[in-house]
Amino acid sequence: MKLIRLLSATSIIGVFLFSMASLSAADKSPEVGYIKDGIYHDARFGFSVKIPVEWREAKLRKEPTPERLLLVQKKPRVPLRLQNSPESAVKPSVLIFADSTAMSPQAFFAFLRADTGKTEFKSRILSKSVFLDQGTTSEIQILQKTTAKILGQDAIKLGARLEYTVRVESPGTSAMIQVNGFRAGYIYIVPFSGWLMYIELACENEYLESLQPDFNTMINSLTLESAGK
Repeated sequence: MKLIRLLSATSIIGVFLFSMASLSAADKSPEVGYIKDGIYHDARFGFSVKIPVEWREAKLRKEPTPERLLLVQKKPRVPLRLQNSPESAVKPSVLIFADSTAMSPQAFFAFLRADTGKTEFKSRILSKSVFLDQGTTSEIQILQKTTAKILGQDAIKLGARLEYTVRVESPGTSAMIQVNGFRAGYIYIVPFSGWLMYIELACENEYLESLQPDFNTMINSLTLESAGK
């Protein structure tokens, strides 16, 4: 009986130590990249992008993940109609995702919008996208579709907008009123040999023009420092 108890205790200790070792190994997973002198450098795909001074990284993720970079404006403005509900305003953001796929940019965008098919790449984008938000009843509006040269590749650039409706407290009263607005910005999908980059730049519609210089700075600063994956 003592031998059985001893073996049981030893087994429990072994499982505990194995679990701790697994957690320790997970904690040591490398971050997707690093930031130095205001420039993000991606470790796996070999690209870099400049971060304007009024922006900051939300949090660098651990590998493996398609989510490479999430930037948010440090002091975002809130539209007057949402002053009583500032959390409802879309914070200016830049999302960069990358992962392996043989799809063309057009096919990948159609895949993102389709109700069928599921991959980690798609799931990650949908969980963070401002324009492909699964929690809204509105459909994304593509206002403009053009091509652009990004990192030496023929990318597609989509001018996007998404209408939203929220209920907020009416100024000076406790009554709730309904207000409408638009999320606006751009989607870039850049193909490479064996992998693809998805970039989304978004904000409240009335701030798009004033944020255009920052958006342009980030897109134009994209550099492929190595051959990528």
